[in-house]
Amino acid sequence: MSFKEGCIASFVLLFLAMYIPSQKYVADLKQIRDGLLSEEGFPSTKRENKVAIGFGSCVDVTAVGVKVMEKIGISPPNGTIHNSVIATEEQLAETFGFFFERGSASE
Repeated sequence: MSFKEGCIASFVLLFLAMYIPSQKYVADLKQIRDGLLSEEGFPSTKRENKVAIGFGSCVDVTAVGVKVMEKIGISPPNGTIHNSVIATEEQLAETFGFFFERGSASE
């Protein structure tokens, strides 16, 4: 297969993957649609029947924390503490150290 044929095949496969939904995706959408239609079929004045529709998108970024702290010029702290608010570089270093000691993540 030549480079050109490979590119064309890749494009075709990408196009098919994007525009032909998976069966699970179709089943999930059908279940959501059916649920919304069942709620619509039962009009009520009660406030407890609420339907919320939303879309969320989140991208997690991972990095080596120590290298990031070094790159932005923050020195290791003298002690560690969980600060509920981080307003200074010292508080950032303390809080980073607190979670780093325990091997856990923070947001």
